[in-house]
Amino acid sequence: MCRFHQDQGTCRAVVTSNETYFVSPNYPNLLTGRVDPPVCIFTLQRNPLIIKFPVCQIRIDFDEFSLAPHYNGACGNGITDSFLVSGASNFNQSGLPISGLCGEMTGQHKTIIFSKSTTVYLDVDPEKTDEPLLLIVNTANQQEYNRKWSIRIRQIPCKSKYRAPAGCLQYYTALNGNIESFNYRTTNLPVVTSTTPGSIQPVQTRIANNYLNNLNYGVCIAKHPRICAIRYSAIEFDFGGGLADSSTPGDQCISSTTLASDGDFLVIPFGTDQLKSNLIDRYCGQRLSPTPTAALTNADVYYHQITFAYINPYVIYVHTDNNPIADGNTIENQKGFLLKYMQVQC
Repeated sequence: MCRFHQDQGTCRAVVTSNETYFVSPNYPNLLTGRVDPPVCIFTLQRNPLIIKFPVCQIRIDFDEFSLAPHYNGACGNGITDSFLVSGASNFNQSGLPISGLCGEMTGQHKTIIFSKSTTVYLDVDPEKTDEPLLLIVNTANQQEYNRKWSIRIRQIPCKSKYRAPAGCLQYYTALNGNIESFNYRTTNLPVVTSTTPGSIQPVQTRIANNYLNNLNYGVCIAKHPRICAIRYSAIEFDFGGGLADSSTPGDQCISSTTLASDGDFLVIPFGTDQLKSNLIDRYCGQRLSPTPTAALTNADVYYHQITFAYINPYVIYVHTDNNPIADGNTIENQKGFLLKYMQVQC
């Protein structure tokens, strides 16, 4: 449900609040045509109490976020929309694409950092109190699309218990929950043909609303007391790999094409099955399974707390390369992933 927030702003707004909202022009109404201005900049100044309570992180919740979809795995570049954060010292090191985010992310979170909405955490330098944070939505491609966004922004003090651990773009604190890839949807949108702008010979390219290229980030889960394992179950898994309708063995998740550097996969450190009979840390394909060979059905992946591999927080690493089509797959069946995690008591 759309809500009006008392402390909110849109393009050209400058705010200093601990918590605020960056919303699209005329929110909650849809922007059905071209956006004016095409580059919408929201400026967040550091909290004036920052000297007493230095801020080390910015948490961003995408309560509502609908921009034009990516183009062959990439946002922006003058072809489609993009969302970027400037001034967060780790945006380019966070594992997000340097061309930004786009598409549908309502209900996802990041830490630039929080879940029900898509949340991310981003680090900022607590010493640079005069450096503003710029949130930028760029629609300069002038596509007509049904756009709308409501982005919640929170400044996280360095000593706050809500601060995400280092290396965690996303951070989940609940005992159980769901983790999904950016732009994940339960069904694929129709693949359409679009023309790449060009002065000599435009190129016809297929577009689908699947996961983004050039991702390399950590998803962390806070370990609760008296927990000895975590179990990951695939509600849906369709992420890289070269085998249709099955898992791809972990050692084959590396790309074999000359167009991509290394492939699309998840890393679950010390991942195994319930009986600890296989130890596999790399997962890709159209099924999630800890077996070393191709599996036709999804199977739970565990991380067991054992003396040589104690990890806290629990973490999954998401990696994609710069190739919009995974080995052996067509672009329309790279849907992404939706995983359920459950912490297991000792």
